[in-house]
Amino acid sequence: MNVESKENMETKPVKKPIALKGLLHIIIGFLIILLGLFLMVRSHFDLPLNLTYKPDIYDQIFGILIMLYGGFRIYRGIKKK
Repeated sequence: MNVESKENMETKPVKKPIALKGLLHIIIGFLIILLGLFLMVRSHFDLPLNLTYKPDIYDQIFGILIMLYGGFRIYRGIKKK
């Protein structure tokens, strides 16, 4: 191995698995959207959580914000592919 080929190997950028990162963004985005949906509709179910923390308008506002962020994560995942 000569000096030139060794220098080329050192300066060559390491490829990251972009498709896998995009898929991870999509999966996490769907999970975040599910969390937002849960916050929006949890007042319709009899859960022990509802007895401790009463559902109010802030749950729905936060659920909408979380769903928007989940949509953004999915968009980033699709854009990276």
